[in-house]
Amino acid sequence: MFISTRDYNHIPYRHIILASVSKTKKLLNLSKINFVYFKPSKTPSVKYLFFLIKLILNGSLFSNNRANIKYENVKIGRFVLAETYKNYDSYLSRIKFYFYFIKNLYRAGKLIYSAENYEKLFKIKGVYIDHCGYLNGVLYSFFSLKKRIIYTNNYPSNLYCVNFNNKKNKIYKKYEESLKLKKNKTLTKKDLKITNNFSKKMFTKKNFIPWMNSTKYQQVKNINFKSFDYIVYSHSFTDGQLWYGYDGFENTFDWLNFTLRELEKKGKRILVKAHPNFYRTAYGIQDIWDNKIFSVLEKKYKNNSNIYILNKPVFNNDILKKISKETILISHHGTVLLEASYYGYKSICSYCTFFNKQFKVSNIWKNKNEYKSLLNMDFKKLNYSNKNDILYLIYMIFIDERSYSGKKFWSNIIRNTIGFKSTHKWHKKIEVFSNTKNPEERINLLKKLLKNKEDLIIGKISNSIRVI
Repeated sequence: MFISTRDYNHIPYRHIILASVSKTKKLLNLSKINFVYFKPSKTPSVKYLFFLIKLILNGSLFSNNRANIKYENVKIGRFVLAETYKNYDSYLSRIKFYFYFIKNLYRAGKLIYSAENYEKLFKIKGVYIDHCGYLNGVLYSFFSLKKRIIYTNNYPSNLYCVNFNNKKNKIYKKYEESLKLKKNKTLTKKDLKITNNFSKKMFTKKNFIPWMNSTKYQQVKNINFKSFDYIVYSHSFTDGQLWYGYDGFENTFDWLNFTLRELEKKGKRILVKAHPNFYRTAYGIQDIWDNKIFSVLEKKYKNNSNIYILNKPVFNNDILKKISKETILISHHGTVLLEASYYGYKSICSYCTFFNKQFKVSNIWKNKNEYKSLLNMDFKKLNYSNKNDILYLIYMIFIDERSYSGKKFWSNIIRNTIGFKSTHKWHKKIEVFSNTKNPEERINLLKKLLKNKEDLIIGKISNSIRVI
């Protein structure tokens, strides 16, 4: 039996799921495998309800360690927090935060109870789980303990699967370890040259990256950028929280606030750069929420002469050209680290980021004490990055055949097979499918577009799935 948190009649997940089913058949040498759409139970188990009541009564919900809450070895705390902080209301008051936190703990119990029932009813071979960084991460943790083959996909990785029947894959029971980029190939001189040329274009040309093409950058005048000792890069406050692990901060607002308080004590000049996505309107309500939350921070520090909040979309390269080479750049987990390191700046970031510990990209911390120590460290004591490591990561994220722009990225396989040269036009087609509520009508629209090439597409995607 193959279980999926998405129905294969849902566009665009259809081909991801069918390809994952096909891959499972190949890996296990099966001629047939049935499909079941995973549905959460209506209530958690009685046992889980007692567990939840105990959490409330013993104060675990209010502790600094709540991100590490487990239920029978299933990780739930971190994923529940990530789901809770997706909601803008969770930032408005502690009462609202705890309302959503407890609600999502309850929902986690429903997922676990349902998963337990599926395990009893079926002989499960494979599982596709979407958005594992949020509440569905509970299912990733559950089925990894059951040693199932788990399929998922999220930035920076393409579609991949982890076979937990392999004892060597025990480390990947931590979702972030399966997601982070690793050194698993050697780049040729030609690869390095291509990456170097690509990097120059990416860092100097506005809107070069597809998902940034709707950003309208603004110029900044009358600022002495050379006067800043630090540049701190903000992150989304409502999207992607805790995807890469937990380092002591439950959300990026707390991280950013902590950073400014610590640097403020040193009497240094600090520029806080807003993420350009805060000013988009085409990607939904979360960008609007992020902008509002960032404005709260701006009001908090507006009277501090050493902290300048840059609350507008500014192209990063325009800033890097104007700052001192001894300016220290700070990001929690952003790809801006690659740009900073590429141009020879020293940087600081969390180990909860998109690459693993093999890479010497930044000065990395694992907890608040280590972070505080780095923030108080003199410039000369901080390390520079390894240029080849930077190029490797840029290659894997943007150039490799399994990258988001590569020929083996699942969406590009569909687009190229049916002859869509424009990514933008293909995304517009996807929007048409998503806005069609009738499942049967969606599938008919898709079949008409695919021109009898669906089996070919599924086969290609299946072959492209990376097996860990």
